[in-house]
Amino acid sequence: LSMRNNFEKGMQLARGKILCCIGDDDGLLPSAAETVLRLFSTMQIDALSAARAHYHWPDLQWWGKDSALVPRGTGVTVLNSRAQLRTLLLDNDYHKLPCIYQGFVKRTLIEKAIGKQARFFLSNQVDIFSSIALSMQNVSYGFSSSPLVINGSSTRSNGASHFGNGGKQEQTLWKSEDDVGFLPGFEDPLSMGAVIIESALRYGQSRGIKLADMLDLGTVERALQQECALRRQAGRPEEGIAKLCEILGDIGSYPAQANSMRLSEIRALHLIRKFVRLCPVLTEAKGISNVYECAMYLQELLRARRVGFFHHPLEQLKVAM
Repeated sequence: LSMRNNFEKGMQLARGKILCCIGDDDGLLPSAAETVLRLFSTMQIDALSAARAHYHWPDLQWWGKDSALVPRGTGVTVLNSRAQLRTLLLDNDYHKLPCIYQGFVKRTLIEKAIGKQARFFLSNQVDIFSSIALSMQNVSYGFSSSPLVINGSSTRSNGASHFGNGGKQEQTLWKSEDDVGFLPGFEDPLSMGAVIIESALRYGQSRGIKLADMLDLGTVERALQQECALRRQAGRPEEGIAKLCEILGDIGSYPAQANSMRLSEIRALHLIRKFVRLCPVLTEAKGISNVYECAMYLQELLRARRVGFFHHPLEQLKVAM
């Protein structure tokens, strides 16, 4: 099965009232199930998302391996899904929306999102597509600023493999199993923004909905400028860039020369934003070698509230650097 068909089959076979999917290198914090059930029983929500902790397995190819990132925030906020979807391209964090992958969603909301369609997943980007499809139902959902799920990155991760930090074998396997591909112009995307826009277009095509009804067009244009800049830096053909302009004609004329921000600058800004929101942890020195051991350790840090800027500051700086 392709990944999207595997997710589809899993949802069809599941019998729970609240559904969550995680990858085989991800994990749940020990208190997650209890917290999720309590919040769904006490709040008028159809889904629950959370700031994610991250664990970088020892087998990663280069950056980040043997480290973890823990959200610094606390508390739960009730949000409107359509309003939050419009701002998605400001930070590309689709996990802040209702999401079946590493999030918790009522079965009734999934059934509502399917509607008259024969299936739920219409894109090969199952996590991103689920965020868009669920958010378009215009529901109230909870967002926990403290984590419930640990996002694992390893050589088995499709995301890590695609962006060069995982195994080439996984990327090749994913492509060979993919049964829908990407829309013309979006093949082999270099930025998360482009992947999000592609999934939004697929959802819009299935429902007869314009991109402007889902995402803020100003942020769409900026995301495409970044994608085009990265493609030019990588020496990609101009024809591929031109296809993006044709597909997205509803945002008006597209500038001939895209933003010249370099990949190194984009990564630097990304790291700074991450450091503000997430506390870095060096896992190797603590004898942590898998996501279960990481979950147990991070739970201790969170209970002791030792994830601020001034807790083990030298270790935080070392991991961040």
